Amino acid sequence: MLDGQDVRLLHTGQSERDMLLVAMKGELVDKNGESEKIVELVQTAELVASPTPTATRSMWDEWDMQ
Repeated sequence: MLDGQDVRLLHTGQSERDMLLVAMKGELVDKNGESEKIVELVQTAELVASPTPTATRSMWDEWDMQ
């Protein structure tokens, strides 16, 4: 999910190894005008938990979530 305003494609990322770049409105507005930010979109995958409770617990240990 990409949260932004006026998102536009800058570079298509024609292959899996190529970057997919978009630009969107930034947060700063000053005497020079509105800022923009450039974002690289990276493909992600769902994090699948192991069916054992121990494996699931260890996955979240660094976040101290139990």
